[in-house]
Amino acid sequence: MATKIAKTPRPTRINLALIGKTGQGKSHTGNSILMKEVFDVSDSTESETVDANWEVREYNGQIIKVVDLPGAKDTRIGKEEAFNTLVTRMKEAMLICPGGYDAFLYVTKYPSRFTEEDVEALDILKKILKPDFMKKHCILLMTGGDEFEFNYRRKGKTLEGWIQEQKGKFAELIRECGNRVVQFDNRTEDTVKQQAQLDRLLAEVHKIQQTNGVYTDENFERAKALLNERQKSEAKGAVIEEIALEEFRLLLDKVLYSDHNDLPNASSRCAQLIISLEKSNKDGKLNKFVGKLRLLKQVIDDTFREVQTQTKDGDKTKEMIPMKLLGHVQNLELLYLYTQLKRSQTIPQTTLAMFGEIATKVLAPLALVNSLVLVGVATVRYLR
Repeated sequence: MATKIAKTPRPTRINLALIGKTGQGKSHTGNSILMKEVFDVSDSTESETVDANWEVREYNGQIIKVVDLPGAKDTRIGKEEAFNTLVTRMKEAMLICPGGYDAFLYVTKYPSRFTEEDVEALDILKKILKPDFMKKHCILLMTGGDEFEFNYRRKGKTLEGWIQEQKGKFAELIRECGNRVVQFDNRTEDTVKQQAQLDRLLAEVHKIQQTNGVYTDENFERAKALLNERQKSEAKGAVIEEIALEEFRLLLDKVLYSDHNDLPNASSRCAQLIISLEKSNKDGKLNKFVGKLRLLKQVIDDTFREVQTQTKDGDKTKEMIPMKLLGHVQNLELLYLYTQLKRSQTIPQTTLAMFGEIATKVLAPLALVNSLVLVGVATVRYLR
């Protein structure tokens, strides 16, 4: 008799793109939404983001993908080159999210003024994304919430009141964004505050979803013109694989940072993903990926059985799980999988440090020296 797989609720998906002028805090905002340090942050007026980078997280039953795009007017290059570069990056952005974007977050810093340079940057975006994209799909996300708190809220003023006081070009920008304004304090370490501002943002995103739907490559005329037929076909076929990659990444994160009670749910979700991919894998292109998912499920199940027999202390299992996981995988395969899924050209040092520490603890008793070198080799192998 076949074993019945317990179903876990399938999360909804939200795709967000960070846009705006260089130096307004886009990357920092992306980190705040993800609640982890992923995108490079700099106080310099020169753009740190030169490629379209992305990361995902799970929050309240929703898989949130954040795509960080280069500044609309990169200060290191000329206006024409900035336009052409952004067209290319937006083309990449549509390939990163073939299913489209639920909202564009136009990031601007409080209390900076909306200048002619900002208008130029906005014009570039409109030329690429169509003039009405802001009205239908854009949210004005204002950083510097801590400064606003100091200057206004302590005097009893609200964000809504401040918005009504605005005039000129900034008031026009607010209207262009459909009066959708959300404020972020990217410096706060208060998790309650972090979640509250994310909830406010998602509430605005849901309104856009209900009213205007998703912004797709059918809207993206400039990118559509650049995509040849082969790329379009690949983009459509990439939707299934892209969702699978996101699910896999989230599964790894969930397993590595959970206690043993969460492992059965992760195993069940992994099994569902395998079944879903097998149904869609008519051409066999996903065979290797399905095989790796099977490996991950086996590792999760083996780890759960071993941890369950060794301790009932939840705090201890949180420390044991990553080591047990890595110990169950031959040739650091789990590390290979994790690094393979990182789309940026560099792996965050925190990730490498974590796996280096785990590898040292697990492999040292086996008399395998230079385990950190193996970690580096594994990383290079999958980044080529």
